Amino acid sequence: MSRVVINNDELMVLTERVEHLEEVTRWAIDAIDLVVSMVDEQSTVVADQNLESILSATRAHLRRLLPFQSTAFYIVDEPDFDFGLRDCDPPGERERIQQEIDNQVSSGTFAWALNQNRAIMVPATTVTGQTLIFHSLGRKSRILGMFVGLIENQQAKATDFSTNLLSIVFFNCAQALESSTLYRTVNEYNLNLQEIVQTRTKELQTALKHAQAANQARREFLENMSHEIRTPLNGISGMTDLLLEHDLPTEQRDYVETIRLSSESLNNIVNDILDISKIDSGSFNIEPVNFNFRKLVEDVVDSFAAPIAKCGLEYALDYPAGVPDTVVGDPVRLRQVITNLLNNALKFTHRGSIVITVERLPAAVAAEHDRIQLSVADTGIGIASDKVNQIFDRFTQADSSTTRKYGGTGLGLTISKQLMELMHGDICVTSECDRGSTFAISIPQSLATSDVGCRRSIITGHRALIVNVSPLEGRILSRQVKGLGLRCDMVTSTKGALAALDDAGETSDPYHFVIVNGSVDAIDTVECGQRIRDNPGSCEVTMIALVPYGGKGNGFDLRNAGYDGVVVKPVGKQKLADTLVAKWQERAVATPAAAPAAIQDTTVASSARDADSMTSRAAEAKILVAEDNVINQKVAVRMLEKLGCKVETVNNGKEAVDLLNSKRYDIVFMDCQMPEMDGYEATATIREIQRGTDQTIIIAMTANVLKGDREKCIAAGMDDFVGKPVKMTVLKEVLSRWL
Repeated sequence: MSRVVINNDELMVLTERVEHLEEVTRWAIDAIDLVVSMVDEQSTVVADQNLESILSATRAHLRRLLPFQSTAFYIVDEPDFDFGLRDCDPPGERERIQQEIDNQVSSGTFAWALNQNRAIMVPATTVTGQTLIFHSLGRKSRILGMFVGLIENQQAKATDFSTNLLSIVFFNCAQALESSTLYRTVNEYNLNLQEIVQTRTKELQTALKHAQAANQARREFLENMSHEIRTPLNGISGMTDLLLEHDLPTEQRDYVETIRLSSESLNNIVNDILDISKIDSGSFNIEPVNFNFRKLVEDVVDSFAAPIAKCGLEYALDYPAGVPDTVVGDPVRLRQVITNLLNNALKFTHRGSIVITVERLPAAVAAEHDRIQLSVADTGIGIASDKVNQIFDRFTQADSSTTRKYGGTGLGLTISKQLMELMHGDICVTSECDRGSTFAISIPQSLATSDVGCRRSIITGHRALIVNVSPLEGRILSRQVKGLGLRCDMVTSTKGALAALDDAGETSDPYHFVIVNGSVDAIDTVECGQRIRDNPGSCEVTMIALVPYGGKGNGFDLRNAGYDGVVVKPVGKQKLADTLVAKWQERAVATPAAAPAAIQDTTVASSARDADSMTSRAAEAKILVAEDNVINQKVAVRMLEKLGCKVETVNNGKEAVDLLNSKRYDIVFMDCQMPEMDGYEATATIREIQRGTDQTIIIAMTANVLKGDREKCIAAGMDDFVGKPVKMTVLKEVLSRWL
C-alpha cells in the first residue's frame, strides 16, 4: 500500500487549517453562548465533548428554564435514520417515556414536531395533568435527534417567554453534537493526511456557513427579545406618562416618577444589550452631548431609594457644590454604568451603608484632562485580593459560589469597563473581604458652564440648624447646606435643638431653617417637629424633614407636626435647594400678592396656552392606530385623546387596509409586527391603492428599534418613525410635524 509523504511546510499549512477550523467552530459556539448569557444562561457545552456530557450539560440548562418532571433525548442512529432513546432522567421513567413516544409516533405528532424549529406542547397520553414538550435537535443540513420533556400543565401555561430560550439552548446542543461528530471524523481520518486536508477544506466552508448562520440566529434572537421586552415596557412607560399628566399628591407623584425612571433605565439596558455586538466589533460610537451630570446622578440614586431602604441600609449621596453640574459626555452610557455599580453594591451588601461620592479631581491627579470621579462605596462582602483583577473579565465573578447565591451573568462590569474605555474614561476598584468595596469611574470631559439657579440667592446667608445623629450623613448634609450659601450648626438631639433655638432667639441672629434628619431611630421625626414648633421662639422658622424611603410617619403626620416640607432621602443638592427655596417663599408670602406665586401662575397659564394650542391643532384630526397588542392600543389611544385627537383602532394591517378603503384618516400609526398582515405589507398595499391620489400619512409605531429599522420603515413607504416605548413628548413632536 502506497503512502503519501508530507514535508514540514505542507504539515505546517495543514496544522494551520486545522487550528483555523477549531477557531471558527468555537467562535460559532461562543456566539450562541453570548446570546444565552444575556438572559442569565451561561453555556458550558464545548465542541469536543462526548455525547453523554453534552446531553448532561444541556439538561442542566433546561432545568434552569422550566421545572421538567422528566426529560429524554432521542438521537438519530445513522445511516438507518432510526431514533434511539440515548438518555433519560430519571432512569426509572424510561419505560413510560418510550410508551408515550410510541403513542405520539402512531398519531403522527412526533414526525410533525421534527419539522418545527420551535417547542411543541401536546397533552401527555400516559398520565393526566402533564404536558409533553417536543423540540427537534436540528441543523440546516440534517436532524440530529429529538428532545422530550414532561411538565405539569399549570407550569406549561406560564412558559411562553421560557420557550423562546429553549430554542437557543437546543440550537447550542445541536451545534455541539454536530461539532463533536466532526471532531470524531477528524480523528478517524488522521492516518491519511492528504485526505484530511481535502475533507477539512470542505468542512471549513461548512463551518463558515454555520458561523454565519449562528450570527444570523443571534441577530434574529436579539430582534425578537428586543420586540418582546419593549412591548410590555411600552405599556408601563405610556401609562406612567399618562398618570403624571394628572394632579397627583406629592408622595404618589414621587412613586410614579420612580416607576418612570425605572422603566427608562430598563429601556436603556435593553438598548445597551443590543449594542454589545457593536462594542465587540469595534463599530460602537459614543455620542457626547451637554447634559446635567448632577441631575443624572440624583435621578439614578433616587431610583434605588426604595430597594435600598427595604434592606435597611444607610444610603447617602455626597455631591459637593464645587463639582460642576453640567458636563459634556454620553448620558445614556454613564447612566448604565452608574446603575450597574449601584446594582452590584445593593446585591452584595447586607448591612451598613452605600455611599455615592462625586468629586472633581485636582489638576495634579487629572494630568492634562479635567476629570470628574464618581465612586460607589459599600460595606458588603468585599472581594479577595487575588480575585480583584478578574472581576472585569467576561462571565467572571469574584467567587464562583456567588453565582449560585446572588445570580448574574458576570457581564455587567465587563460592559461597564468597555463603555468607560470608549469614553476615554476609567473604572477601578479597591476592596477587602468582609469590609466592602469601592468602585470608582472617572471621565475626562470638557466642563461646560455650571447651571446654578438664580432663585437660591434668596436664602444665601441665612442660618440653618441640622438635627442629626449619623456622623456619615451629618458630614454630607452639612457640606450640602453650606454649599447653598447657608450658615449652619448641628446638634444630635431634640433637646439640643431646643437649646440652640433658645440661644439664637436671645441674639439678633436667629435660625431661619431647621432640618431634621429622620434616618436614625434615636430621633423621632414627628415628636421632634412637634416640640420645636411648640417652642415659642420657633414659630417663624422653616422646618424640613429628611425621611428615608418608606420610613416611619407619612406626609400627613409630618405636616401636622409642623413641618413645612419633606424630602425623601438620599438628599441631592438640587432637591434640597428647591425644597428650601420653595418653602421659604411659601412662609414669606403670608400676605397676598406674592411675586413668586404670580410668576408661578403665569408659567402655568403659559403652559395651559401651549396645551390648548396643541389640542386645537389636533381636535380635527382623525387618527387610526393599527396595533395587535391590547395594552399598547390603550396607551396609544389615551395619549392621542389626551392631545385632543379622535382615534379609532384596528388589530392588524388587513383591517387597516379594509378600513382605509371606506374612510379617510389624517394619520395612521402603524405597528410593524402584526398577525394576518404586518405593517410593512399593509403600508405597501395602502400606497398601491392610493396611487395617484392624496396619500395618507403613515407613521411607524414599533418596538423594532435596531439599527436600520427606521430606514426599513421609510423604504416600505412610511412617512415617519416612533419607537416604543412611546413618550408623550415625542408624540407631540410627531403630530406637530404632520398636522
